[in-house]
Amino acid sequence: MEKQKNQVKVGITFSGGGTRAVAQIGVIKALREHGIEAVSVAGTSGGSIVAALYAAGLTTDEMLDFIKDSNIFKLYKPGIPINGLTSLSYLEEMLAKSIPEDSFESLYMPCHIVAANLMTGKPHVFNTGKLFQAVTASCSVPLVFKPVEIDGQIYADGGIFDNMPVDPLKPECDVIIGINVMPNVEVPKEEVESMISIGMRVFDLMIYNTTQNNFDDCNVVIQPSEVYKYNIFNFSHFDEFFQFGYDAAIAQIEEVKRVIKECTC
Repeated sequence: MEKQKNQVKVGITFSGGGTRAVAQIGVIKALREHGIEAVSVAGTSGGSIVAALYAAGLTTDEMLDFIKDSNIFKLYKPGIPINGLTSLSYLEEMLAKSIPEDSFESLYMPCHIVAANLMTGKPHVFNTGKLFQAVTASCSVPLVFKPVEIDGQIYADGGIFDNMPVDPLKPECDVIIGINVMPNVEVPKEEVESMISIGMRVFDLMIYNTTQNNFDDCNVVIQPSEVYKYNIFNFSHFDEFFQFGYDAAIAQIEEVKRVIKECTC
């Protein structure tokens, strides 16, 4: 874990976005190369995995190894399984191999994971107690994975309500960096002509809407727009995703450093 090199307390929020979340690891690499480390993190869905790995002190190489070695994001397969909804128990098993203790309290920094409580119809922020269940709950895409029961409540993908959580970071941070891997990019007519492509486009726009609500509460939002070339269920372009994130962060690195320098909190 690299030591914090500035006095300003930086928080990072990682959006959901399926396999596109790999781009966030590229952003982390660029930030770290310029001495920028978070003191608190938050995440939803795929971003909750990155947030947990970050808070556990993994390097970017270790994060990429986690994804490539376990093929963890291959769990994000579209459609309803023939034998019904499947669970994300495998995700918990893989997290246990990289994070020694299954608790938020064992992490190097505060970590906030958002999931959707299907019983109350409201978002829920996990930041104490069992870590792995909270991450799997946040990643439980509706109609693909079984919702996760925690303390008698039923939870599903956090992107339903809050795809890039900011509120949990406000009391702890002076500067908040948002990383959004569900950007709204204009698409050509041919990409919205089939039933599947229309469905994917509508899904993207719905999730983007829950993400942009928090843009104004971030000091900087990094959006690797190139990730839009691939849908959130793409499993063969991890290296490209990583590079998209790295390049996007480098393009804004002076802005990030300026915001941190100007912070007088």
